[in-house]
Amino acid sequence: MKKPLLTAILALCAHAAGATETLLNFDDFVGGSSFNYGGLHWESSVPLVNGYGNGGGSYDPSSPGDVEYQGAGELTLSLVGGGQFDVNSIGLLAGTFAVQPPVVTAYRDGALIYTIPEYGHGWDYTVTINKADTVKFNWDGAGLRMDDLKYSVAAVPEPETYALMLSGLALVGLRARRRNQG
Repeated sequence: MKKPLLTAILALCAHAAGATETLLNFDDFVGGSSFNYGGLHWESSVPLVNGYGNGGGSYDPSSPGDVEYQGAGELTLSLVGGGQFDVNSIGLLAGTFAVQPPVVTAYRDGALIYTIPEYGHGWDYTVTINKADTVKFNWDGAGLRMDDLKYSVAAVPEPETYALMLSGLALVGLRARRRNQG
C-alpha cells in the first residue's frame, strides 16, 4: 500500500510542476504596434503585419503565417499579466541586404541574461532562453521575419492545490497512525 501511494503522490507533484509549451505559427496573427497575442504582450516601435513579404515593402495577406516588418525596428515580448517564460525555439530571418542582422536579448528582473549579438541569414535558429521576463528583438532597415515561436510557462499550482494535497496527506497519516495503534 505504501509504494503505490507514494508513487501516486510523486506523480501528482511532478504533474503540477510541469510546463506547458505554446507554439505560435501566426496563421491568425492580425498585427499592430501594441497588442496581446498568444499569451504574450507585443510592444513594437513599428506596426507589424501578417503575411509573406514579396519585396518592395508590399505584403501578400493571402499568404499568412509569419510576422513581418520591412525597415528598422524594435520588438519587446513579455507575458500578459507578467511573470517569467522560456523561449524554446524561434524562426528568424534577417533581410537579404541586412547590414546589421537582428539582435536578440533577454532580461530577467532588468538584468541581461541572454544575447545573440548578430547572425547570418536563414531560418530555424535554435534559441533557448530560460526564465526571462522580457525578450527584445532589434533589426536594421532590411526588415525582420519571424515564424514558429515556441515558448513555455512553468505551471504554478494555486494555493488550493497545495491545501488539498496537504489535507490528503494528513488523512493518510491519520489512517496509518490509527492502524498502528489498533
